[in-house]
Amino acid sequence: MARVLLSILVAFALAACGGGAPPDAGASQAAAPAGGGDLPGLSNVIFGTGYDPATLAVIGKASSLKSGTPMVAVGRTLAPRPPAEVSVQISSGGTRFPPRPVTASGNPDSSDTFAADLTPDNLAAGTWIVSFISPKGNILASGTLSVTP
Repeated sequence: MARVLLSILVAFALAACGGGAPPDAGASQAAAPAGGGDLPGLSNVIFGTGYDPATLAVIGKASSLKSGTPMVAVGRTLAPRPPAEVSVQISSGGTRFPPRPVTASGNPDSSDTFAADLTPDNLAAGTWIVSFISPKGNILASGTLSVTP
């Protein structure tokens, strides 16, 4: 009985968060960045061959990239924070690169979107975990990239 009541309460809460008029039939429901490209969801990292420096939208979005090609990661955190408090950590199996500063952020003072250029890391073939982390090592956003030979 408690589960049923909880389910009903959650349903009402979710319905209350919606509201408003329905979107126009011809309008897109997801706001795309002005220059095109994709932005990650909260706590996620997406990958591609580049990013728009103004919006950090990923260009050439892919879950798998060929070794030796340009590679970038863009992550979004749950809450904005100063870029100096966010580092990038890259690992695969027993290989872990030391955390390093982000390459770019949506705002120099406080942002929820951060970018890292992975090209200089020359990632070998394999599955790589790219995380944006706090100074204490807490994962703020994370994603998995497959690199092919």
